[in-house]
Amino acid sequence: MKPLRLAILSATGTAQKRTIPALVNSKLVTVSAIQGRNPEKLREVSDRYGIQSIYTDEHKLLDEGSYDAVMICSPPYMHFSQAKRVIERGTPCLLEKPAAMSADECNELSHIAAERAVVVHVAHHLRHQDTYARMQEILNNGELGDIVTAHAEWSFKMNRSAPSAARKLDPSKNGLSAMNDAGIHTVDAMIGLLGPGSLRGAASVRRPEDKTHETVDILCEQHECLTHIRSSRRYGPSANDLRINGTDGFIYAPGFFTEASSVGFDVTRAGKTESVRHFSPDPYQVEVEDFARSVGGLTPLFPFTDLHDAGVAMSLIDAAHQTITST
Repeated sequence: MKPLRLAILSATGTAQKRTIPALVNSKLVTVSAIQGRNPEKLREVSDRYGIQSIYTDEHKLLDEGSYDAVMICSPPYMHFSQAKRVIERGTPCLLEKPAAMSADECNELSHIAAERAVVVHVAHHLRHQDTYARMQEILNNGELGDIVTAHAEWSFKMNRSAPSAARKLDPSKNGLSAMNDAGIHTVDAMIGLLGPGSLRGAASVRRPEDKTHETVDILCEQHECLTHIRSSRRYGPSANDLRINGTDGFIYAPGFFTEASSVGFDVTRAGKTESVRHFSPDPYQVEVEDFARSVGGLTPLFPFTDLHDAGVAMSLIDAAHQTITST
């Protein structure tokens, strides 16, 4: 397979931190063009990674750049308009999470992508790991019996003096709550493991000085499993664990929700515990390479997040936000 030439919109933030370094030694993907609003930061990325094609204007990159696909790493409020522009050109698109600011926007992108027959993935790195795939296998095989309850949390203490904090604390740019941030990973992971769900309740704590809800709990039902999902930007990551409880056993993955690869998890059946360790490469590398495999007509290594799943996740978050703002 010929390496996919990837253009990246907004390459000086998340892409510079995680995606571009993860692709340095990739044989499936090469970063061929980058865009950013800050010329100095853009030049730093260009010099560090030897990327010669740089743009401050995203329209020029799309019109003049040499690429096979586009990755969108901009702030969430820009995702919908940029993705729509890319997909309508018939160009494969890899979208950073969240795919858009609402379920309606996700569903509109999904409709356009289906009409144009364009490959679109959403960058949820947790799915692109052998530990996650093994959990799916255990659940799909019914090894835990009927799944009764599950718990997932991704919380962290946000640095409010960081350059990105002002945007994250602005509901119009990043969403109403911590669920639009790291929390979206937990929602997506549980949808991939247990299927779509319906909201059964939501609660939050919002301080008077904040416009956003910085600690949020969601309760949803997923095929008769009661799932509890929590996200906060006020503490952590001390409790970023995953637990799934069935009538015949359970899965426990301490520290599963993290920017790094998961260490592994324990699965207990009939009183016996098996430790499943993690051996996959960098999940940020694999998520982009799996996208490249899809674009090239090959089967991805792992079950990626598509726009349908992204819409399901955002519908849960949208419903949770309606609940917490009405109480």
